[in-house]
Amino acid sequence: RCRLPPPGLRLPPMTPDLCFEPSDSLPPSRYVLLVSGTMSPPHVGHVRLGLSAAAALRADGHSVDAICFLPVHDNYLCNKVAAKCSSGASGADLLAFPMCDRCLLLRALLAREAAGELLSRCHVLEYEHSCGGSLLEPSPGYWAPRLPSGYLQTVPTAALVAHFAAHSPLLRQGSGARLGLVFGADNLAGMASWNAPEKLLQQTDLVLLGRGTGSVQVGEAPSALLSALRRLEVRAPLPVLSGRRELLGGSSGSFVRRAAAGEGTLFLLPALEGGDEDLSSTAVREALAAGESANGGGGGAA
Repeated sequence: RCRLPPPGLRLPPMTPDLCFEPSDSLPPSRYVLLVSGTMSPPHVGHVRLGLSAAAALRADGHSVDAICFLPVHDNYLCNKVAAKCSSGASGADLLAFPMCDRCLLLRALLAREAAGELLSRCHVLEYEHSCGGSLLEPSPGYWAPRLPSGYLQTVPTAALVAHFAAHSPLLRQGSGARLGLVFGADNLAGMASWNAPEKLLQQTDLVLLGRGTGSVQVGEAPSALLSALRRLEVRAPLPVLSGRRELLGGSSGSFVRRAAAGEGTLFLLPALEGGDEDLSSTAVREALAAGESANGGGGGAA
């Protein structure tokens, strides 16, 4: 059963299995942060996403041992381009940056945005490629319906997280560090359709930064994803909705769900400041495509 909140504290309406109570803040913890995504191409917003997440966690009393940037496997980008082609897209939608170029650009951006000890804690890893094909899996929930005639296997986020947690020297045994998976909060809308979303919070906490929107609408019931969610740390309210029903995130504070099946924590943190919020890889690709067109389709934008 859920206790009534203190007078004046508004709790988000919950489904019975997502019932949170107000609690003390999460005790100080150690984190290794993972920033994953297509990053095709990377821009300064990707770098600042990881740096801002680390700064917010430190301000809350936690320590951050490392910030790791892991672009997704090239197969994902091949599927994305194939899906765009099948829908008749052209130009910027068909541009994609291979893993080696994405990592090179990320390292250049980090050298500009971080320095000293902070830079030494930042790592750009071709992790999904360096593991060979061992992490590649079919994607019946995501790519199969988008490319029914066939698609390349990709690396599910849950598989990436589990492998990293088991094998990365940054999480050496006895260090006490836990993974924190960093995304823009808008990604929560589609996480329920990922491969094995229920496994995510078994291995990592979710560190989500706002995206300047008033709410996030989940496309399908996120019960599997959130089954292991025990704690909710809201530093920037962002209602997560299913239809018209608010699931969580509408009130600042610390909350606990005592009936949770696991020990996962979800952080909702402030959005990036200023113009960083408007940066996007799509806009960069569109600018490149326009430059190539203006130069007769050649390599003038390179």
